[in-house]
Amino acid sequence: MQSWVENDENLEQGKSTYFKIEGCVTWLPGLSEGKPAYYLSCQTCKKKVTDEDHGFHCISCDQTYKEANPNYIFQAKVCDYSSAAFVSFMGDTGNSVLGMEASELHEIYQGGENVDEKVKEIIEESYFKPMALIVRAKREAFNGEPSTIRYIA
Repeated sequence: MQSWVENDENLEQGKSTYFKIEGCVTWLPGLSEGKPAYYLSCQTCKKKVTDEDHGFHCISCDQTYKEANPNYIFQAKVCDYSSAAFVSFMGDTGNSVLGMEASELHEIYQGGENVDEKVKEIIEESYFKPMALIVRAKREAFNGEPSTIRYIA
């Protein structure tokens, strides 16, 4: 997966390139430690909101809402027959990995009883499930460090 992507002409020119992966998720870092795989977002612009006493406030829209929309944002180690890569999942693409909407997962976290066990079961069910993904690869540099390739499904 990574070897033929690294030599892609578009990446060398600083552009994104798209490709298809047929593989499976083998690890979801952070989720098993209690970190949710989603964030609460604004109903209008989908930016992260802050939980306040009287609702959820969006700094971008400068609005306060009674409810917020959960949206997926997590990384997963995806393997195919040749290698593995960490792929970022955002929004609806997370549904295919975890097998449920972000709002359903949010309800489980809010449920209170046996949350850790339920989340662990969801994570374990997502492992080694065959899937096909369209992934965007883009070369990025941070703080002058050598550039890395970021994969987003």
